[in-house]
Amino acid sequence: MSVEAYAAQIHVNGVAYEAPCAPGEAGRVRDVAQRLDERVQALAAELTDKGQPELLLLAALMLEDEREAARAEVRFLRAELERQRSSADLKTTHADQILAQRLLGAAERIAAITEKLDGA
Repeated sequence: MSVEAYAAQIHVNGVAYEAPCAPGEAGRVRDVAQRLDERVQALAAELTDKGQPELLLLAALMLEDEREAARAEVRFLRAELERQRSSADLKTTHADQILAQRLLGAAERIAAITEKLDGA
């Protein structure tokens, strides 16, 4: 039984790459690559003495830092939500319920973004 390979054609800083991907994921891979390309091109404009490998490394480090910050915010929001839920048992006001729902919505949106970044 042979495994069929899938790949997306992407360009980063003017260099073409073939990025392996799962079936049906080429569009998402191209979207992620486009965001990476924008980041690398911005770095290339600032750091004219760096080559492609260094630019890719710096962009990856910056994106990983942003992803970790998003994860930390999700952890904070989840802890805050749990605190809100615990205090709600004592005396919940309508405003507390609204705040808890907004925090939950924000935590879920950040978690979805983090999952997309983890998949990239």
